[in-house]
Amino acid sequence: MAADLRTHAERAILLIAQARAANPRLREVDALTAMDMGARRLDLIGLKFELAQEIAETHAAVLAREHDKSQSSATHNMLDEISSLFGRCQDLRDAYSASEGEYSQVWLSENRPYWLNNVTVRFDLRFEEWQRGGERFAAVTRDFENGKELPSASDLGLPAATPGRLAVEDRSGQ
Repeated sequence: MAADLRTHAERAILLIAQARAANPRLREVDALTAMDMGARRLDLIGLKFELAQEIAETHAAVLAREHDKSQSSATHNMLDEISSLFGRCQDLRDAYSASEGEYSQVWLSENRPYWLNNVTVRFDLRFEEWQRGGERFAAVTRDFENGKELPSASDLGLPAATPGRLAVEDRSGQ
């Protein structure tokens, strides 16, 4: 479902770009900009659900191999997929930050700036949520490296991994 949402949003973004390229003298450029931003927000919603599910599945896979010392390097790599410089939490944090900038531009093209912060606070909250999540997983990784048990999915506020989709292999390419 999230993949379908993202496919449709990406198609809309492509069609909007094609409309701009086909006729650079369009009269309602601001409307196209708003539609593009809306499609990008829908894509972000789909991305959030996809990556949240990936995080839950990766965490479940890590729990399954937590005590297998021969898999410690792969397990560490899997934890890095969740939170590291280019982890899933950081990808979502960065996506919300970029989306806020796009939304602000569209807002300011039609509205007065005095209310902008009241509208963009939703983006700030999501940014902070994924920043905190990344920091929480970084702490989990450090604790795991120091011999502590991994917390359960519910202790981390994660949804349960989808049965049948659990991928126990290391997706980091190593």
